Amino acid sequence: MSLIFCAFLFLTSPINDKKIINLKNNLPSGWKMTISREKIKISSNKPIHVLFQNMINAPVSLESAEDRIKRIMKFGKKTESSLILRYEKKWSKKRVLTSQNKNSEIYKKIQKLANVPELRQIFNSRTKHTPEMLARKYGKLKEYNLYLKKKSNLEKNIVILPEFESDNYNLWLIKTTGISSESTIVHPVRISEENYRIVNLLKIYLKISSF
Repeated sequence: MSLIFCAFLFLTSPINDKKIINLKNNLPSGWKMTISREKIKISSNKPIHVLFQNMINAPVSLESAEDRIKRIMKFGKKTESSLILRYEKKWSKKRVLTSQNKNSEIYKKIQKLANVPELRQIFNSRTKHTPEMLARKYGKLKEYNLYLKKKSNLEKNIVILPEFESDNYNLWLIKTTGISSESTIVHPVRISEENYRIVNLLKIYLKISSF
């Protein structure tokens, strides 16, 4: 491998990508970026405790903030708050357009699957019942399950378009850990808030402009 080619690889690597550098320089204090082959990891230097708890329709809690923190620290899992991005060489405009057209055709086929006489009653019904419940009600469960199978097979061919882009790469956010959600409570909350803030930074510094 020539020295010129090696220099080219170094200069065009994520380490030297201006947009990725700008993102790194604007991370909240106490966060770091680690770049490895095909992945970028952004993580907090300090740990976070995560406790699984269903927060959907949860009753109003009379627990004090202090007691809540103690419970999270005692029963929660000590972990890191992080975001993991996958990256690859930036797609050409032709590849993007081809992928978009392919997805469009797949979505049309999925829509047609549901637009048949035996399923219209299920999908056009204005009710709170799920499609499966309606399929049982109308005796169309076999047809509904066949629809789901065909739909799943089509969805396997959908191209996952890039979420972000830098000067030389397209990126996808593939994993987030150590955050509060509908099923978790955390301490310190500040670290979770910073994680969500970084997601917004991705949209600013790695904004898609080629689509």
